[in-house]
Amino acid sequence: MKKIKYVIAFIVCFTFINEMFAQDIIYKKDKTEIQAKVLEIGVSEIKYKDYDNIDGPTIAVRKDEVIRIKYENGKIQVLTPDIYRANQESAILDKTQAAKFELFSPLTGNLTFCYERMLKVGTNLDFKIGIIGPGLGVADNTGSGVFVKAGPKFLVGQDFVVPGMRYAHPLKGKYIKPEIIFSSFKMKNVYYWNSSTNTSGTTDVHSNSLAINIVFGRQWVLGNIMTLDIYSGIGYGLFCDTKSDDSNASGETFFEGYQYSHLYMGENFPLALSAGFTVGIIF
Repeated sequence: MKKIKYVIAFIVCFTFINEMFAQDIIYKKDKTEIQAKVLEIGVSEIKYKDYDNIDGPTIAVRKDEVIRIKYENGKIQVLTPDIYRANQESAILDKTQAAKFELFSPLTGNLTFCYERMLKVGTNLDFKIGIIGPGLGVADNTGSGVFVKAGPKFLVGQDFVVPGMRYAHPLKGKYIKPEIIFSSFKMKNVYYWNSSTNTSGTTDVHSNSLAINIVFGRQWVLGNIMTLDIYSGIGYGLFCDTKSDDSNASGETFFEGYQYSHLYMGENFPLALSAGFTVGIIF
């Protein structure tokens, strides 16, 4: 009988000790340990009960703050970082820059090159430079010069980053981009300096313009290799100044609505319009 009592006492003690140490342990990145009863591991958080207060409220901890969980049965679950999670900004993807080209720019008398890079999650920098003159051209009096466009690109819509979402790619999605445009070029213009004899001349006209623009677009990423971007913009022409080299044409008004970088509607209606389609390589 004594042996039976000892066995029963041993079993009771073992069960009591096991219950004392049978708990889940959550190990956090800051090296703190939480004694808990894990209830649920979700997409963005882990829900648990405080082991010292099992009947108390449910507590949640962010999943990206946890390294591993040791369960009461001894099993260990290591939580590896998800490289596509939006809140892990430093590990989204290793390719966050793109060199692009305006596909149809040669048809409009220029070659436009673009550069985009991620500044932070949801915000990129976009810069364009256009070389006016090269290309197929659409007229005999194609100008020569340069234009630049620059502005931040803000991702919007369903591709934007919110807690718990997986971010597809930092260069992908719908966007709004406020930009500033500066264009400077010269081109040949014909003018009539003697109306009675219908005498005409040719002069070089220099055009300088400045505009602000709001661009709406969408960019696709193909296989983390290349980009396709289509956009249109509307804005305000701050000024457009044209001057002639020929003193005989000083009284002439040379207005050039097509600024290569954008369309300018004139001083009376200073609307600026732009549109385009780019292809690019991600690196």
